[in-house]
Amino acid sequence: MPLAAFAVAVAYWPGFYYPGEAARWIALSALVPVALALLPTPPRTALWWLGGAFLGYAALTLAWTVSPTSTGHALWKLALFAATVVAGASLTERGFRLTCLAFAAGVGISGALAIAQAMGWNPSLGGNSIVQVAPPAGLFVNRNGMAEAGLLAVVVVLRYRVWWLLPFCLVATFLPLFKAVIMAAFVTAAVMLIRNRWVAAALAGGALVVVAGKLLLSAGSQAVAGRASLWIDTVFALRWFGYGGGSFDAAYPMFADRSAPFFFAFNRLPGTPHSDALLMLVEYGAGALLLFAFVGLILWRGGRDHAGMPGVVAFLAVGLVDFPFQQAAPGFMACLCLGGLLRSGVRLRGGRCGGGNQLYRGDERAGADAGDVRGASGGRPVSVRAAYSDGGGDHAGGGRLAAWPTGPGGAGPGAWRLSGRPET
Repeated sequence: MPLAAFAVAVAYWPGFYYPGEAARWIALSALVPVALALLPTPPRTALWWLGGAFLGYAALTLAWTVSPTSTGHALWKLALFAATVVAGASLTERGFRLTCLAFAAGVGISGALAIAQAMGWNPSLGGNSIVQVAPPAGLFVNRNGMAEAGLLAVVVVLRYRVWWLLPFCLVATFLPLFKAVIMAAFVTAAVMLIRNRWVAAALAGGALVVVAGKLLLSAGSQAVAGRASLWIDTVFALRWFGYGGGSFDAAYPMFADRSAPFFFAFNRLPGTPHSDALLMLVEYGAGALLLFAFVGLILWRGGRDHAGMPGVVAFLAVGLVDFPFQQAAPGFMACLCLGGLLRSGVRLRGGRCGGGNQLYRGDERAGADAGDVRGASGGRPVSVRAAYSDGGGDHAGGGRLAAWPTGPGGAGPGAWRLSGRPET
């Protein structure tokens, strides 16, 4: 998976019409299935059925889609992202860390290139200068896409404290001055710094209200007016079963009203409503609620200290007002974080940790098998953070639990057992 993560961050081939994005999807198609085949089976949880139900419904939309070719293309992307979620849930802590940092290193390369491009120097690849639709964009062609990938890189670099990578990832994130990413950075910081879930959710919601108010006050701007009218048209076009996966551009002329003058004047159709949340609803209808429930439950049950948590939060915040899920690099990284977060939130049952569950020891995640958390001890008591508790057994209420190394006859050298007593 580290190779796939690095490739999706740097892939670029000048021979393609859209040299950055096409190369990234090809890299994912080649590398993710291979990585998934080599990884162990992830821990079993009922949430997999919920995610599988959404994939099944997405395939079912082929029966009524307004664009079968586009729906087939969308299913291919969904399958790649689903495989990435499974791979993220299968990785060990070391593998997850290496994969995240490989992605960040690739994004950092674009950050360094973006500095040169902003200063007027754009290097050549394949005899031609790197394509820049909206400079400076590094290897991403569009600076907004670089900013979205950069934000996901920044949160994992901060989590793992790899400081030498941070300046380059910060440049990739904030040099484009993309408002959606700046808003998402504030929302992510609020969610991660406030320990109470309800307070964090309230602050994040307040930040979104402020952003929405600013958009309304800026309605005189042509760009903002066009975006707002597109959202309104999309909301009024919602129907129970959706128009079919990937079919927004084909369905748009059927409901274009307020936004038509902004897009038809440029002789083009919008490929998305510039909101992943609205896109899922208009293409999949009520079936999109399966996906929302899948992601929401993983977030609610996952470990707050897991590196994947800020990545998923940042991605969702951007997805409210843009379309990172339609792009290979940010979509891959968000799905990887979602998979890691899903593994961190597998339930503890009756004070025991079932095979493949995840607990936290200090700042690192350690794998557990049949009640044991593997790791080196040094012979002293340690504190283990339970990722989730189902409210039963000795560990009702979750929180922090004390753990000691097992003695003779235990699970073996380097193993840990839960004491069953809440830490005081």
